[in-house]
Amino acid sequence: MKIDLLRNSQIDKYRWDKTLKASYNSMVYGFSWYLDIVAPGWSALVSKNYQFIMPVPFKRKIFFKIALQPYFAQQLGIFSTKKITQDIINLFFERLSASFSYVELNMNKVMITEGLPYTFRKNVTFELDLIQPYEGLKQQYNDNTKRNLKKCEKNNIYISEQFSQKQFLNFFKENIDNQLGLLEKKDYKKIAKIIKLHKFPLFSSLIIFAQVNGTVCAAAFFIKTPDRIFYMFGVSNKLGKETLAMFQIIDYVIRKFSRKNMILDFEGSNIENIARMYKGFGAKPSSYDTLIINHLPFLFLK
Repeated sequence: MKIDLLRNSQIDKYRWDKTLKASYNSMVYGFSWYLDIVAPGWSALVSKNYQFIMPVPFKRKIFFKIALQPYFAQQLGIFSTKKITQDIINLFFERLSASFSYVELNMNKVMITEGLPYTFRKNVTFELDLIQPYEGLKQQYNDNTKRNLKKCEKNNIYISEQFSQKQFLNFFKENIDNQLGLLEKKDYKKIAKIIKLHKFPLFSSLIIFAQVNGTVCAAAFFIKTPDRIFYMFGVSNKLGKETLAMFQIIDYVIRKFSRKNMILDFEGSNIENIARMYKGFGAKPSSYDTLIINHLPFLFLK
């Protein structure tokens, strides 16, 4: 199988998105419009007739080509309507290794990499199947989550979807840096573009705010597709943390989409406290790998 490395201008994005949409492991992160936002100028590995496709966000550093996972895209890797075998995975990885000095890219969870001669880092994501009635889903909550939801009731948390994209972004910017301190101005611009999903078929945004006595204390942004809800961004201020408002937001989403053939994808996390929260709602862990290829000179910092 011949695999071509294409520059962004060479990619047929109509055929790309057609393959992505029909692929059995389709994810929002792999669509061309999403990649254009989070990794402008992304390149790609593509087999004949776009049967197998793999986005490759990259940048140049001095004389080196470096492929790195962009912010706001949890999983990438190979997408296809056909079975992604280890032989195919190995062909793509060989092409990556021959083309880039350094690679650190997250694969998607259907890619079985065990036994391949590369370095991998394991990651965990959490997913909740929403097919059951809400009462059945709630029975799967652990005792701590049930206790926290009772505290939410006592705190009189009010959940609303009647807020704008701009209000969400402002609240997010006001509070997220206090927790992470990592995001730059360009990152907020990307988030703003991601939130404006009305231009794209099959995708819609869901913005949920929590209030206590009329004061906003937490907010979350989700991307909804026909079969999956991605928990993209969530943030609480001091009041939100004290009142455990994010528990109420997640419970609201589970109630709203219960009995539907959909998956709530929590997008992680490798952070123990966050993972514990997701597991508390009955979400099941699922692993995916980060591929690491390093041909950089000794002591070169990427």
